[in-house]
Formats: sequence, structure tokens, C-alpha cells
Amino acid sequence: MRRIRLCGYDVNGVRDMSARNWMILPGDEEVFDSSFLSHGDRFGGVVRVGAEAGVNWIGGRQAALAPHGRGNGWGKVGAEGLRVPILDLLHGRTDDAIALGSAFTGLVSGARFNAVAIDEIAEDVEIYQERLLAALSAERISNPMLVWRSVLAVLHHMRNTQVRERSVIGVVSHGFDGLRLQKLRILKQAGNAKEVLAPERRRTAIHVPFTLSYRQLVSSARERLLGGEALSARNAHMAQARSAANLALGETCEAEVLRKSNGDWDVLRAQAPLDLEIPKLPHKEFDWLSDCDEILFESLTTGDVRRTVLSACEHAIGRKITALPQEAVALGALEAAKRVSEGDPVFFDFLPKISTIVYADGEAASYDLIEDSETLVAGQLYRSPKPARLGLPGGQSEISIYLRKEAQTWPRKATVSIGASLKDDTPVSLYVEQKPAAGRARIVMHADTISHQFVVDWDLAEEIKMDWDALIASLEVQKPSIPNKLVLPCSSLAWDESNRGPSLYELLEQNVDRHRVDWASLAVKLASRPNQTYCISSEGALPTEVSDEAEMQLNRLTERAIAETRERLSGRRDDDNEALKFLTWQFKRAPDEVADYLLECISARDLRMFKHPFVMNHMSWVLVYYGAGRIISDPDRERKLMDAIYSRPWQEWNWRVEVAALAVLLSRSDSAPLFLTPERVEIAFLRLRHELKEAIGSAYTKFSYTPFLLVGLLRYRMKEPWALVLGRDQKAAVLAEDVKAVLKDLERRARRNEKIKRTYEKRASQLSQVLEELEGSGTNPDLLLDLFHST
Repeated sequence: MRRIRLCGYDVNGVRDMSARNWMILPGDEEVFDSSFLSHGDRFGGVVRVGAEAGVNWIGGRQAALAPHGRGNGWGKVGAEGLRVPILDLLHGRTDDAIALGSAFTGLVSGARFNAVAIDEIAEDVEIYQERLLAALSAERISNPMLVWRSVLAVLHHMRNTQVRERSVIGVVSHGFDGLRLQKLRILKQAGNAKEVLAPERRRTAIHVPFTLSYRQLVSSARERLLGGEALSARNAHMAQARSAANLALGETCEAEVLRKSNGDWDVLRAQAPLDLEIPKLPHKEFDWLSDCDEILFESLTTGDVRRTVLSACEHAIGRKITALPQEAVALGALEAAKRVSEGDPVFFDFLPKISTIVYADGEAASYDLIEDSETLVAGQLYRSPKPARLGLPGGQSEISIYLRKEAQTWPRKATVSIGASLKDDTPVSLYVEQKPAAGRARIVMHADTISHQFVVDWDLAEEIKMDWDALIASLEVQKPSIPNKLVLPCSSLAWDESNRGPSLYELLEQNVDRHRVDWASLAVKLASRPNQTYCISSEGALPTEVSDEAEMQLNRLTERAIAETRERLSGRRDDDNEALKFLTWQFKRAPDEVADYLLECISARDLRMFKHPFVMNHMSWVLVYYGAGRIISDPDRERKLMDAIYSRPWQEWNWRVEVAALAVLLSRSDSAPLFLTPERVEIAFLRLRHELKEAIGSAYTKFSYTPFLLVGLLRYRMKEPWALVLGRDQKAAVLAEDVKAVLKDLERRARRNEKIKRTYEKRASQLSQVLEELEGSGTNPDLLLDLFHST
């Protein structure tokens, strides 16, 4: 009976090898046996030979021995572009299917059935699979099947050890950039002639960073050979030495003859093994393997390196691990090829979930085209049993489809063109076709009435940087309105003199070189707002009309104010807070150093025996908190101030201190609202209710910051689009009733109280617009600016 040639490949770019079941002896006699191994180079590459039309790629041992691409010392043949690392080809840094294919055929060719090991890499694994399939196709490798390394390790183990049905086997795979942890269950399935056991994969591997990854091992080895010198043309031959790969993988390093870039020869002496310490690994990730009946370890290292890596893994999991030989994956691939040739199952695999969005009763909902429960025999084609049903409205010639892939960070929006517009509403169905570990899924849309299929291209689809659930919510109805942040304007008018005092130009001129600066007058001028504008905007901008000389004087006085503040903090000066006020009324133009001083003061507030130069009495906290809110200009400091505010019980907040500072943060920043959490929104909600209820029946003197806090809180919708929206969030309904109560109180009392009347005339329109915002249908994006103008 004619025997069938079988081959298993483990082409990994670190230590390539293959296992086959035949060998040709002298005289063309063909011998079939259990396995024959072929080895490629360590951290090797493929080389290009020939010119132009006659270009050919060679891999395997021939490439390992060739001088191609090994430096100028070899002449033209040593040119860098003539050698490509297999790792670059595998990971797409160099894209050439024929070159990658030669890495396989350089080991062995001619098998009828071939199994190829694939790693569970952190990058887009489907693209990685397609890259391999393209290479195998380019070299005409017949009947190729991609199989996960963890599966092949278990298949090899099953050939040599009795494994029970339903047992769970963990696999720790040593990878180029870390460790991969996988867990496989052993199932029994009917084969061609009898029932056989096969591993089942239920989820993607866990990736664990590791200081002894192949990448870092070879980097350490090259550093050793370079003796701490930077890589240069003078020592480049050392970095290419085979000793680097041998050291990295734990092999014996004999003396090696190398050729320099100038053509001279150099002898690299024998190297002692790398001196490695057993690194600590996180127990948390390894806990996932704690319920395994057995744990396997597969690595391409040997010697001391292998023992060190194995010890680190055993320490992390707290038990012994079965170490497999270096060739375990290649031999497991040969076993996989054998199973394919005999019609037996190789392994069971899951398909990464793919979902779309469908509509029912006007509501958008997620629809899984591949369900969690789907487990397939590897090699079988899967097709969605229940396609998603979509609709193409009449008169349209294209349809938008939203898709989410489990392995991708963000969903995408694909637009499929039907061609000519259809007259009537047309139902369409969407389904997935895919084989496990065989590249990207084929997403197909079928238009029923025109009997035509369209392939949805994931790669061409628009990436939507939004959480899937948030995207669904946004598609149900129009997104709720979000008020713009408040930017307090500046103008040259604020710099001019007024009936209240001299111009800022005069004050700067008078004080810039003065021995004792009149900080109070400067601060008052900066804090004034004629015609609702400041000398400096809340973003820290100056009016364009301000002269260079005036700006230089302002900068000089700012430096002096900072110097005085430092002296106060060091105890060398006992002054008031006027210089600090001058700094804070520069808004975000104030140096970050000032914000840090204020934050340090706030953070120390609750310490025993608290004392601080900024805090002379209780009212000083108004400047400290509100001043910090005015000047902070970066997210990190915003977060710190918000943390400090929320560290105090909301019942103890003061309307001019914590309430004012939080109102400033939420209303004048696009990043601060993103630091809110549902718990913090709840606390702000409770404080708002307190503020609104206290206002009723009062003179409304403490009502200054309440509207800004309320509208600022609505800007949490940048993070959670449906927060505080009537009909979606009960808190919105409560706040709406409280706002209506305030409006009713103002309107009722305005008829007999002139001061309340003025407050009502200023606030009524804005509070009515606040109610619209609570409905999510606000029509005034600059509501916060209007609130400012009404104060």
C-alpha cells in the first residue's frame, strides 16, 4: 500500500524545525518511519538570490550557511536587503509571501498533508493567519492546516502519555514577547474508524509580560557580545554572530569565526552561559491554570535558560509543570497532519464572537452572528445558523452595518452599496462564514429580493471609537445634548482705566520694579470684569491688543509673585494672600507651580495640627479651592482636585469652597467631567438637591455656583451619553422638579421683592433652558456662557 507523506512545521523565527514521516535514502529509496526532524537556523532568516526576474528566496539550513546579508565584508552578496529575518516576515514588518514560504520549503517540501504551528500573538491574529496561508499557497504546500501551538503541544503529549477524557490540560508557551497561558479540555469524538480524543480550545490565550521572553533573551545575549558598546559598523558583525542566538536559547557557545565589515576576520571566543536570575511572575494570571489536571511547558530554549524559565513558571503557579522537548510542537504538528490524512478530528475550536446591531420596535440591540456556545471541529466551515435581519429603506442605494469583533478594541461601521436605488423597503440578511484558525471571517450580506450577495469588508469599514453598548444607545435616538464648556472671555476694555481705578497698563508700569508690589490692586484689576470680560481669559489668553512690553511686565510680576509665594511657604516671609490672588486671577496662564502649592495645601487640610501660610482664616479656603479650580490646566491636576473635593462628605461642602471648585472644574474643562463616576455623580446630585432646596425662600445670595454645577454635571454625558436624561435616569426627573420649584419660588416672590425680581429676570430664561437640557434636547450649546453673563 502506498504511504502518504505527512509534515508538521514549527516555523517561529526563533528555532525553526519540521517533523516529517518519510526520508529518501541514496538510490531514491523512500523510507517511512515515525518521524524525521529538520532544523533551521536560530533567529534565522531567508536569503534572496538571483537578480530581477530570476529572484529566488532560500530558507532553512542553506540560508543559515549563506553569507548573504551578513555585512559589507562579504562584498555585494553581504548587502543588508539580501537577508530578511523570519520574525519580520511572520509579524508583518516585511510583507513578502514568497519569502516567508521559503522558510517552510527550506526545511522540507513534498508532503501531501501539512500542519503548521501558529502562535496566539497579541496583534490581529486573523491577519497573522492569512499571512501564513498566503505564504503556504505561494510555495504550493498542499492541504495546509493551521493549528495553535498549545494544541500541538497537547497532541504530542497525548502520543506519549495516557490522557483521560474530560481532563483539563494547561499549557505555558514561551513566546517572543512573553508567555502564553492556555487551557484545553480533552473531548472524545468519533473519528474515521474509531473514537479519538482531541483538545478543545474555548478562549484566547492569556498574554503575560516576561523579562525572559525570546526578544529580551536575544537582546541580552547581543549586549553581552558587544561588551556594553553601542551597535556600530565596527562591531555589527558581533551582533550577527550565531553565538547570540545560542546564548539566548541556552546552547553551548563555542569559539566562532566572524567577518568584519572591512573584510577582515575576527574570532569570537567561547562564551559562558547567560547569568540569569529567576524573575517573579504575577500569580494572578497563573491562577487561571490552578484547576488543570496537568500543566505542560513548551519552550525552544535548553540548558540553564530553560531551567530558569521553567522555575519562574513553577514558582508563579505553585506546582510542578511537565516540560516538553524543544521539538514537541513540530512533532505535535506531524500528529495533526496524520489525523487530517486519516479523517480524524485534530482539535475543537471556538470562533471569536462577531456581532451586529439590529432594530426591533424602534430599539437598537446587539445581535451575535457567532454565538458564545459555538465550538467546531477544526477545518469545518461555520455559517451563522440564524442570520441577522436588517432592512434597506426604499429609495436608498446603500446600507450602513455596524460590526463588533471580539478580538478588536473598537467596533466599525461598514457601508455597503447595493447599486441602483430600490423602490420598496428591502429585507437583507447578514451572516458569517469562517473556519477556525483559518484567517478572517467572511461577512456576507444577502439582499433577498434581488438575490445578490455582498461581502462586507471589515478592513475598509470606519472605526468607531466608542464602547459597543454606548454605540447601541446612541443609535436608538438622537444623542442627548451636551452644553459646551465655559470659556470666560477677555478684552482690552478690561485693561483700560475706569471710574474704579487706573488701567492695568499703569498698574504694571508702577509695580514692575517697585520694592513692595501693590498685589491687592493688581488682583482687584484682574478680577474685575467690565462688560463681562476679564483682562485674561479663563483659558489664559491675553487680548491681542496687549503690547509686548505689557506682557513682559506681567510675566516679570508673575515671577516676583511666585518668588514671594515660595518665601511664604518656606517661612521666610509673613504676608497676606494678595500675591496669591494676583496669580490665581490669571486663570490657566498661572504657572503649574501655583496649582501644585494649592493642591498641597488642600491635601494637608485634615492633618492634625494643620497650619499653612495660605490659610489665615476659614475664608482663606475660598481662595485655595476656587483659585485652584481657576488655574488648573491639565487633567492630572484636575483629577487631584476632584479627588480632594470628594474626599470630604458632601454635607460638609461649602457653597463658596467645594461647590464652587467643583462647578469650575465641570463647567470649564473637557477632561474633568470624564473623571466622574456613577458614585460621584450620585454625590453631586445629592449636593445639588441640597443647594436647590436651600435656595427656595432665601435671598438667593448662595445660588451663584449652583446652576454652573448643575449644567457642568450634565457634561458627564461626554462619558455616559444618557446620564441625567429624563426617561432614562431617575435623577434627572428629581432635579427637574427641584429646578421647577426654584422657578416657581422666584416667580411668586418677584412680584413683591425688587431684589428677587432682578434675580428672576436674570435667571428664569437660563433655568428654563436647564430643564431642556435635562430632557436631553437643549437648544443652547452656550448655556454656561449665558449663565455667566446673567451673574
